[in-house]
Amino acid sequence: MYPLRSITFRQARHDDVSAILAWVNAPALLAATRVERFSESQMTDARNLVRTFVDQQNCLIAVCDNIRVAAILHQSTALDEDGGCPVWYIPRLQFETITRYAEILDEARNLPLSNWNTGRFLPVVAPLVSETVKPAEGQVTKFEVEGRRVLMLGPAERSRVPIFALKERGYEVSLGSHHDEIYANGPYDLVVCNGYHLRIPPAICDEFSGKIINIHAGCLPWARGIGTLLFSAMLDYPLGTSIHLIDSGLDTGDLLLEDRMDVHPNETLRTLHARIVEDVNQLFVKFLDLLVSNRATRAPQRQVGPRAYSRNRTEFETVLEVCPNGYDTELEYIKRLATAMKGILAFRSLLTFSTSTGNIHADGNSYQ
Repeated sequence: MYPLRSITFRQARHDDVSAILAWVNAPALLAATRVERFSESQMTDARNLVRTFVDQQNCLIAVCDNIRVAAILHQSTALDEDGGCPVWYIPRLQFETITRYAEILDEARNLPLSNWNTGRFLPVVAPLVSETVKPAEGQVTKFEVEGRRVLMLGPAERSRVPIFALKERGYEVSLGSHHDEIYANGPYDLVVCNGYHLRIPPAICDEFSGKIINIHAGCLPWARGIGTLLFSAMLDYPLGTSIHLIDSGLDTGDLLLEDRMDVHPNETLRTLHARIVEDVNQLFVKFLDLLVSNRATRAPQRQVGPRAYSRNRTEFETVLEVCPNGYDTELEYIKRLATAMKGILAFRSLLTFSTSTGNIHADGNSYQ
């Protein structure tokens, strides 16, 4: 699919150190994983660490088409119990690197350098962000709506199926383009948002608590905010759909109904989004049947780690910039991008440099 260019390796020089430090502070990495930039003191330690690798000739630079695409750091002092020597792969988050990261690693493993032959590459098998999922607090309770006057907010075409289902079940549906219409044309018994692009003010959410529903193309609580599919695919979060109540938070209201979905081979962000919108509209129809038969329930969302929560538009666009085809980027590439990021996080999160001893020591919480 893409033209292959030769990959060469050379010993790192001191003028490569700044490039390596830029890779471990790549904007896309910070936006996707919610790690912070190195502080000034951490940057000093990291710079000293990399320089030590360079001085000891334990750092290689991978070059592809005359572009530095990765650094491979080899720690000669064994840190793990089995006597192996950990090796960290630090890629440049760039298209050529991401599409060929496995090839780069394979070629590095086969280098005929004596001080590399006994080493092993640090396994990168865990998700980018490991979050502990805790049970939702509170009890499942019944959800009821009195009356059948509904305001639908969002693009009419996207809500064609929900509108038809509401009318078929005897609801009176009005289409709206702004949440102020809740007051202008009310009172409404229920407000349904589907692809609605504005955040409803907390005052309205509080006044109409329990009466504003969101048809959400994402699996909550993981898929909050902007770019939900991109971050879910990249961070190995569940993919699915949700019907939930809107409260003063951002996609934090009680769940009314949810469903999970699988990813198809060769799927892109665009095709996945189209399919998930179709699925969530059908999920709303199922919820509506529960509502009219007095079987609908509500329950608090699960509690997960802080990095599973919503990203903003800037973070989303920053990560999307390294996806070469934008929304038409295949999910397979996004998985490769995630794997490349894991290599950087392994270096950032598991190791810090100790200037007092000149060694590397484990510190799993330093950059989390």
